[in-house]
Amino acid sequence: MDMSSSSSDALQLRDIALIVSVSGVTTLNVFLSGALTVALPTIGKDLNFKQSDLQWPLNVYALSYGCLLLFFGRLGDIVGGRILFLLGSIWFSLWSLATAFAPTSGSFIAFVAAMGLGAAANTPSGLGLFSASFPPGPKRNKAYGVLGAGQPLGFILGLILGGILAQSKATWRAVFYIQAGLGVFFVVLGFVFLLKQPSTQRYTKGLDWGGAILSAAGIGLLTYSLADSTTARKGWSSPQIPSLFAGSIVILIIFVFYERHRETRGLSVLLPITIWQQPATKISSIISIQFFVWWSFNTLSYFLTLYYQQVLLLDPLQTAVRFLPMTIAGVLVNVVTGYVMNRVPGQPLILLGILGSIIAPLIFALMDVHASYWTTAFLVMVFIVGADVVYPAGNLHLSSVFDDDSQSLAGGLFNVASRIGTSLGLAVTSSIATSTSQKFQRAHPELAFNAPDVLMAGFRSAAWTCFGAAALSFAIAFVGLRGIGIIGRSKGPATLAFKADAPSKPPTTYHPLSPHTLALLMLFSVLGVLARLGLSALTKYSGQSVFPLAYSQAIGCLIMGFCLALKEPFHRYYPPLYIGLTAGFCGSLTTMSGWQLDIFSSWLNSNNVPWSSPLDNIIDGLCKMVFTVSLSLASLFFGMHIANQISPYFHAAPPPGRLLRGAVTILAICTYAATIPAYFFLPRDYRHQATAALLFSFPGTLTRYMLSTQLNGVLPTFPLGTYAANSFGTALQGTLHVLQSAATRPLVSATCTMLQGLSDGYCGCITSVSTVAAELATFKTAGNKYRYGLATWVTGQVFLVFIFGALLWGGEIAKNRTCTFD
Repeated sequence: MDMSSSSSDALQLRDIALIVSVSGVTTLNVFLSGALTVALPTIGKDLNFKQSDLQWPLNVYALSYGCLLLFFGRLGDIVGGRILFLLGSIWFSLWSLATAFAPTSGSFIAFVAAMGLGAAANTPSGLGLFSASFPPGPKRNKAYGVLGAGQPLGFILGLILGGILAQSKATWRAVFYIQAGLGVFFVVLGFVFLLKQPSTQRYTKGLDWGGAILSAAGIGLLTYSLADSTTARKGWSSPQIPSLFAGSIVILIIFVFYERHRETRGLSVLLPITIWQQPATKISSIISIQFFVWWSFNTLSYFLTLYYQQVLLLDPLQTAVRFLPMTIAGVLVNVVTGYVMNRVPGQPLILLGILGSIIAPLIFALMDVHASYWTTAFLVMVFIVGADVVYPAGNLHLSSVFDDDSQSLAGGLFNVASRIGTSLGLAVTSSIATSTSQKFQRAHPELAFNAPDVLMAGFRSAAWTCFGAAALSFAIAFVGLRGIGIIGRSKGPATLAFKADAPSKPPTTYHPLSPHTLALLMLFSVLGVLARLGLSALTKYSGQSVFPLAYSQAIGCLIMGFCLALKEPFHRYYPPLYIGLTAGFCGSLTTMSGWQLDIFSSWLNSNNVPWSSPLDNIIDGLCKMVFTVSLSLASLFFGMHIANQISPYFHAAPPPGRLLRGAVTILAICTYAATIPAYFFLPRDYRHQATAALLFSFPGTLTRYMLSTQLNGVLPTFPLGTYAANSFGTALQGTLHVLQSAATRPLVSATCTMLQGLSDGYCGCITSVSTVAAELATFKTAGNKYRYGLATWVTGQVFLVFIFGALLWGGEIAKNRTCTFD
């Protein structure tokens, strides 16, 4: 397979800005849910909430958001997705700012409900903009993949920031300041880069007001009754709940017949009914799959939160930390799904994702609560994200079967299925869990109803319910998606033209995501992390004159320069080996995030060195910066010099045969797989020192590699993918350091080990000094070099200032890590 792609498939700057704007705003919608989940107890105390009203902010947000999705979806098709997206996002940002100043519980609930209206407006219109801006093909797939990746990322950021800020001097109000500020940023970005939707893509029959009222009333009553059933004292036995539930079903049935009546007469409709009756569209199957898989995913996530806080008795921040693996896995799943959707058939892809949703609740239902996090809940957090495959794939499929003038409506319909599936799943599953716990408590009267054993009995029943929902989703996909083909593949003669121009015996080429390439990235990521940790341990001693990380940066850049100069022989021999050595080994051996944190620690004088003047801190940080940059570039050019000296004597061997390639691939995969038993069976003190980092090495390298391959070609003189990887990795490194530096409540050893593994493994591998040095060496003008180098360094330091700032100077965290290890 050819490694190159057509220029039409490459994302341009405007494309990236559009994706960031739309995905950023929809991520903020989920960010709010995560922040409210952990901050509500603190908000309740500050605003004097009644205990019975404490869940109402989440309920009214779900209510106002869910019941108007179809209405705003169709309105976006009429007035244009750009207008409604910007208006909805501005509305969301304004009410976010208002919520930060809420003086009473009533005003807080009202402001959160108003935010839900903005989310209902910008979500379907954002999806419509993707369909209008990107034709079917790789660009649209990547856009939907990034959009899906924002969902878990937004939720976990909400959990972490909500937990930290609610317990700090900044208070919970800072959450909404941040949300409003980010909302304004994404609005400005969208205003500049979003294109006006062509009139040919507008729905011209007008708005169906009758359908809008019926759908809003039916979905609103359904959402309200389901939400109230989880908080009412008697649950479903409360008389108003079954009455409202039945009433909502009646209204929705009337809505369906009303829409059918209008459609047969050629009038405007909110939701075309005939499209559901066309077997080729697979709409019923896709909506049903999303309904049940989101039932399982969100309900299990909710009970995982309760398990951490009520059974393991962890605080909100410790709970948020345990969700980090789910976030990283979710982002990777969405990005990979967006990349492969137009390459593999849709049915096996979706079935594979749903399989994770089946395994996760099964592990939760059977796990031992006294066992290690890594052997139980960690596996649940990893497998649960299989549901994230359905989100981009389902959205993409609906955009392909709905007409061009109904793309926002398609996005609204898909999100309605997600919202109702979540609401019904929580209501039914919570009732089952409560009933099981009551039965268990009657059988063990010596236990209180809120005892961990009693609660866990109900949580296991909840997990079995989620298992059933996921299994039902799997069955629907297995039967209903037969013949769906490849989702998102663009049509055109490109393949035939390529075959006509291709030589009769093309040389062996490898796709950037071929098993051979990925396997060697696994192997060299592990080796690179081992080398970096080993060098740091060897060079850290009393009286050291050079900071330990400098040795790793120098050796990594030396090898990178050597490989760059011999790129052509490497490519003639085995291209995956070149990628493994440069992106895998050198990229993992050198780290940008650790270097940035070292410099920032010098500004802070984290080691409490008795300098004679604060100016000494600045000099120390500048020395680390200048010394590392000089040493890295010198090492890079020295490696290139060595390669040039031996190149006349260097003759590439014949390319490896199929047997050797297969053996190397299997060996490389097994090497990375061996890090799992190494983590569990080696002595415990090895975990924070090495094996935890090895587990996260390949995900970090893969994230950097994919960002580089997809984004580095957007701007010819600015490698956007590497810049994004280094910026994100440095920000995450700072966040992990903050979590490890709690001044008042240090984290437990197991949590500290996981955070250290993420820091050394994921952050250490997603960022790379050697890659930046190699890119600087390729620029022809000094201006491009200085602009890219300074932008990378300054962005990382600014992120660290924002992350550390208020918490450090407010005394919430210490300068040094307070974590302890077994």
